[in-house]
Amino acid sequence: MWKIALLSLLLLTGCMNSGEKPAGTASEPSPGITAEPDHSGPDAAGKNSPGKEAPDNSDQTPEVDQPRLLDIAKLPHTFAFSDESGTRLLGYPAEKPDSMETVKQLNYAIGDNGNVVAVRFLNEQKYDDQDSGRQTARNFDHTAGMLFEITDGKAVPNESYYLVNDKDFPLDALAAIQPAEDYPAMDDALADKAAKQSGHQVELAAKLADIGGDKEFYFIKFKREGDQALASLVLKDGDTLAFKDFPAEYNESSTWRVDDGGEISPHVFSLMFAAESANGTVLGVKWLGFEGENQMLFMEDGQTLKELDISGGRYMSPE
Repeated sequence: MWKIALLSLLLLTGCMNSGEKPAGTASEPSPGITAEPDHSGPDAAGKNSPGKEAPDNSDQTPEVDQPRLLDIAKLPHTFAFSDESGTRLLGYPAEKPDSMETVKQLNYAIGDNGNVVAVRFLNEQKYDDQDSGRQTARNFDHTAGMLFEITDGKAVPNESYYLVNDKDFPLDALAAIQPAEDYPAMDDALADKAAKQSGHQVELAAKLADIGGDKEFYFIKFKREGDQALASLVLKDGDTLAFKDFPAEYNESSTWRVDDGGEISPHVFSLMFAAESANGTVLGVKWLGFEGENQMLFMEDGQTLKELDISGGRYMSPE
C-alpha cells in the first residue's frame, strides 16, 4: 500500500516541475520602468483563467505619474530669435556653444512665460552682404545662425527663445507663469524682510510674476550708497527669499547697461520659463537694454539665485 502512495507522490511532483509557465504570470519589468498594473480581469474569450478568480482591485490606489525634473548637466546652450512671420527661428550659440550634433536634436523652443513651440532643424545659415550685424527679425535672412522651422504652433515675431530637446528637458517640468500686471509693489512686510536680508534700504520693489501658484518673482532696486548701486532679482519660495544681485558703480550715462541713464526698472526684466530640477527651481530670464538683450539661467540655491553657465545675447541696437 505504501508503494502505491509513493508512486502517486512521484507522479504529482513530476507534473509540478515540468517547467511549464503558470497561466497569467507577468514578465518582470525592465529596469527603471514601472510595470503597468493588469486590470484586464477576464481573458480574451471573456472568461477568467481556469481555477482562478478575477482579482479585486477596488481598494488599490491608482498610480499617479510624477512630473520629471530637469537635469542641470543636460541643459543646452542655444538661444534663438524668431522671424517676422513667426514661422522660423534662427539659433545662436551661448558662450559655450552646443555641438552641431546637439543642435540638430533640439526639437522645442520656449519663449516668454513658458510658451512652447515645436521646431525642426533645417540647416546652418550663412550671412550675406546685406547683413547689418543685428540679430533681429528685420535682419533674419541676412545673418548667420542655425535655422529652424516651427512645426507646431507659432512664435511671437522678433522674440527670443531657448531651444531644448524634450528628452533632456522634460516639458512637464515647466511651471505655469502668470506675469504681473503693471508691476504691483511688494507688500511692506516682505520689503522689510528683503531689506534686512540684503543689508540695504529698498527704493523700489515690484512683482514680475507668479510662478506655479506658490512662488513669486520680484525686482528690487536699493537706495544708492555713494556711487555704489544695487538691483536684485528675488524669488520668493515659501518663507525663503533667494537673491540674484546686480551691483554696479553709478554713472549718469551707463550704470547697469550701456545708455541706461543711470536707472534700472522692472520692465527690462521678464521670465522665459520656470522649471523644477532636483536642485531647485531654474529660471530663464531676459534682460533688455538699449543695444540688445541678454538671456540668463539661474537656479535656486538656498538664499541665492545661482547663475548657471548658460547665457546668450542678441545685438539689437537701432538700425
